[in-house]
Amino acid sequence: MSALARFMRVTTAAMTGTVDRLVRGGYCLRQDDSKDRRIIKVKLSLRGTKLVKKINVQRREMIIKIFSKISEKDRLDYLRILTRIKEMLVQENFV
Repeated sequence: MSALARFMRVTTAAMTGTVDRLVRGGYCLRQDDSKDRRIIKVKLSLRGTKLVKKINVQRREMIIKIFSKISEKDRLDYLRILTRIKEMLVQENFV
């Protein structure tokens, strides 16, 4: 839970509440670690996996639709800007 909380930049309590709701909804499962009882692993359930795939497909379709309405020059400018931002983030050790 603490590793997830750090990754999501929330408190452990907030992450525990979120995972509780996801488990109740059937979107993920808790698994005990066989080597350390204090560790609880969180894994997507089949229902959660299907939802993530559905969201990814919808997001991809939305992006294709939006970018199809933008000129090639604007798309290239956008890519250039994103690439520059990524370079800056890497230089500053943010990623």
